[in-house]
Amino acid sequence: MHPRPIGKHNRKLAEIRKALRSGALTSDGRLPIEGRRMLEEARRSGLRVSEIYRAARPGAAAPADAERTYAVTESVLRSISATDESQGVLALVRPPAFELDDTLGSGAALVIVLCGLQDPGNAGTIVRLGEAFGATGCIATAGTVGRFNAKLVRASAGSLFRLPHVWDLELSRLVEWTRAVGVRVIGAAADGTRDIESEAWTGPTAVLIGNEGAGLDGAGRAACAAIVRIPHSDRVDSLNAAAAAAILLHEAHRRRRRQRA
Repeated sequence: MHPRPIGKHNRKLAEIRKALRSGALTSDGRLPIEGRRMLEEARRSGLRVSEIYRAARPGAAAPADAERTYAVTESVLRSISATDESQGVLALVRPPAFELDDTLGSGAALVIVLCGLQDPGNAGTIVRLGEAFGATGCIATAGTVGRFNAKLVRASAGSLFRLPHVWDLELSRLVEWTRAVGVRVIGAAADGTRDIESEAWTGPTAVLIGNEGAGLDGAGRAACAAIVRIPHSDRVDSLNAAAAAAILLHEAHRRRRRQRA
């Protein structure tokens, strides 16, 4: 079966464009993703691929796993795309849904908490780092960039499809929940009172990463049992949020691997 042609004035395309621009789902709850890599990650993650829109090429057949495939011109794809250049394919998938307790995993929890991060590239990269270094889940407090932001989705490189996550949680609810489930909350800040080596990192832990410019605010600090710092040269004031998250998660991962050995 060959893909069905579709024109630039189609209402479906207008809704997809709006969803990509606003960092939201379509009206029927589907997530637009761009590029072959993201499409393959969605397939690898077991997501349902409901529609594919791709550049029309003579003789090209529709992918077998898509419910519907449409052929569009390169100019139409560019008009929809949230990137500077069209990547030649766009798909609609059903994103996974998670509950708060899903972020605990089956062993000692290691939960990343994004507290007011605004840069979608940073947030998506941290989600990716979380999956790479054994985090059990990710929570974003209210005021953090939306999880369906197109740049965040791309930066996560598929990890958003697999790592359990909950978004827009009020900080007060986070505090209540961590106390109820026995998770130790550790904040990261340049003026932390303890080095990261002073933490064991092997018990149930939530790591709070603050806003790129302001860091953790007063309420975020008050939620923490400890505020740790990453030792580095005095010539550098602070680290990028994603860089700090990488170091913290790697330290936790290293300690946990050593404990299991």
